[in-house]
Amino acid sequence: MLARRAHRHLAGMLRLVHPRGLTLLEMAVALALAAVLASVAYPSWREQLLKGRRMDARSGLASLQLAQERYRSVQGRYADHTAQLGHPSQSPAAHYLLTVEQADRTGYTLVATARSGSPQEGDRACARIALVMQAGASVEMAAAEGQALEPDTSRRCWAP
Repeated sequence: MLARRAHRHLAGMLRLVHPRGLTLLEMAVALALAAVLASVAYPSWREQLLKGRRMDARSGLASLQLAQERYRSVQGRYADHTAQLGHPSQSPAAHYLLTVEQADRTGYTLVATARSGSPQEGDRACARIALVMQAGASVEMAAAEGQALEPDTSRRCWAP
């Protein structure tokens, strides 16, 4: 009888130490919950990645702007092409192509365009980011894919 009681006590302890596994229904509910959370979080996470990579465009444009000012101090006008500046035509992390779209004695337009094949190519809202310098005043501009450049007053593309 003592052995039987000890056996029951030991069996009860084992049930506490080794609980049953998950049922199929519990597993399905957990997976469905994880899928819903992932579908909500993924677009936000992707937008943050795109926003972070826009810093690459801003960095490239700032570097190109400095090169333009150095060029003007020697030549008396702004350069028409990145090659005249001795500046690479890609942003530092190569997510953007950098171009001088317009230049004269009083100003210039520098544009960073999301490079084909880059992860930034999917950034349709800010496909082109530009810096326009005219008569000493700068304007930050941006354009969605297929749109004309406009001042980025909402700072969607130029936000830090």
